[in-house]
Amino acid sequence: DLGTYSQTLSAGLTVGNAGTLSMAGGTLTLSGGSSSIGSISGSGTLKVGAGATLTLTKALVNGGINIVMDGGKLTLGTFSHSLGVLSLTSADSIIDFTGASLSVATLGPIAAGKTLTASNWTAGTTPFVAAGVNGNPAR
Repeated sequence: DLGTYSQTLSAGLTVGNAGTLSMAGGTLTLSGGSSSIGSISGSGTLKVGAGATLTLTKALVNGGINIVMDGGKLTLGTFSHSLGVLSLTSADSIIDFTGASLSVATLGPIAAGKTLTASNWTAGTTPFVAAGVNGNPAR
């Protein structure tokens, strides 16, 4: 239970499919290692830093969850996800879409000069939907 606290983990975190990461407005920063999360309740921010990989092991449908990419990698598995905000801060990052789809309420902001790479994504085949774009238009 992260609650309203902020926590930084450098060695990774595993929350199995039977478990739930409970958040109440806090921030979990992954600064290294491999992490896997099956379910998240409540609202809060997951920050995926340089050297960190976050793998979602179940479909995540939670508009209160914001994911901040900051040099890490987000692996979506083979699931359809729906999140609040997906943003990119100070470092290029990767989202691996292998067999998955992603819908976000807001995409951005994306830091100037930085790249959010959508690997294993196919235009017209793999859904990547943003209801709104904050900042410069996506390309």
